[in-house]
Amino acid sequence: MSTETAVLKNRKGVEVDVQAEVKRYTGSQRGVVAGALVLTTTPLGLATIFIPGVHFVGPWLIPMLGMAVAWYLYNRVMVIGDVTGDCPDCSKHMIITEGGSVGNDPMWLRCPHCNTPLEFFPSEEAPA
Repeated sequence: MSTETAVLKNRKGVEVDVQAEVKRYTGSQRGVVAGALVLTTTPLGLATIFIPGVHFVGPWLIPMLGMAVAWYLYNRVMVIGDVTGDCPDCSKHMIITEGGSVGNDPMWLRCPHCNTPLEFFPSEEAPA
């Protein structure tokens, strides 16, 4: 993970610059992982045809779950680790360790001191 400057913005519109550990994924990396997952779960599901009882749900459930997880992994653009900076509401220094995956939806974090919800903007998507 590399450390990048990002922006946290509260609901009142106050912004602060923070340091975040970020691991970015390219489109080809995401495609390879998603494709490999689909290509491995499909034969795995078909192999359950020979298991009594499981053959009713396994051949279609396992590939569908694989496709759902592959879709999630394909849409995951980056993973956020530790976020360090000052809270725009209480002005206390905070270290947020929960992080998470960033995709198409906005990512919200909470200040550990005042519990204020803060929207996370990666360095390229910082609001103007």
